[in-house]
Amino acid sequence: MLTPNILTKEAKAPKILIVDDREYDRILYKEYLDGCNYVFDELDDGDLVMNYLTSSIPDVIILDWQMSRMDGVEVLKLLRYHRNYKHIPIVVITGQESIEVLETAFDYGCSDFLIKPVNQKELKVRIQNALRQKDKLTNILSQNSNLEELNQLLQKNQDPVEHRSVVELNKAKSLLLDLKEKMKVFSASNGQKNISGAINEIDQFLLVESERPAINADQAFNKKLLSICPSLTTLDLQHCNLIRNNLSNQEIAELLFVEIKSLQTTRYRIKKKIGLEKNINLKSYLLTL
Repeated sequence: MLTPNILTKEAKAPKILIVDDREYDRILYKEYLDGCNYVFDELDDGDLVMNYLTSSIPDVIILDWQMSRMDGVEVLKLLRYHRNYKHIPIVVITGQESIEVLETAFDYGCSDFLIKPVNQKELKVRIQNALRQKDKLTNILSQNSNLEELNQLLQKNQDPVEHRSVVELNKAKSLLLDLKEKMKVFSASNGQKNISGAINEIDQFLLVESERPAINADQAFNKKLLSICPSLTTLDLQHCNLIRNNLSNQEIAELLFVEIKSLQTTRYRIKKKIGLEKNINLKSYLLTL
């Protein structure tokens, strides 16, 4: 195994792993990609790949098809059946112009395919495309992770609404909002209009949730407030519960999905509904109930 060529000052640059048993070709590919702000690691045969990946994950792998100890196809098989490595983009390079080789490479998950002699401009473009593919895939995996976390939160909260945690549900809302924005970006960059239906469903869910009764609130406290002022809305009750729980303005704004400057208006409206004098602090009053 060759010593990885890792430069500290370029630690944030995309890392390209070159796997080829010919030193000349490894040097050539690095020269072709010189000036692209990449960091390069090298392996001189395919049988070293799995051990390398236990300590470092590259952004793209340039993989030779024919090597002395382990061919590129065997490396592809190992990576595509491994859950931690199957998403790494792989650009296969070979001297064989056989259609069967091309089909085999793509069957086992290579991202792109180049035939020797390699053209410099073509190699640059293929690596750039592989990096873009990785970024899109990372975005999709992040969305899936958000959905999985959201599903866990919703599964956990199958009890009646009044017993659900305001923190957990608002976390679910935050995940949905974040997912919605990512879906918009993904849809715009890929021209996929069918995603708009999912975005509309997210909007509908958020609308329904915003109209639900106060969550994780002190029900006795809510009843007392409503007995004093029946005109208090769901949002008013949520706001009063959060104030009573000694949350900061920033935390309340985030939980209610409003701007901080709007909190003062809401509190003025609540005080007016309850009939409090201007000189009476709302929080102090709520703590007496």
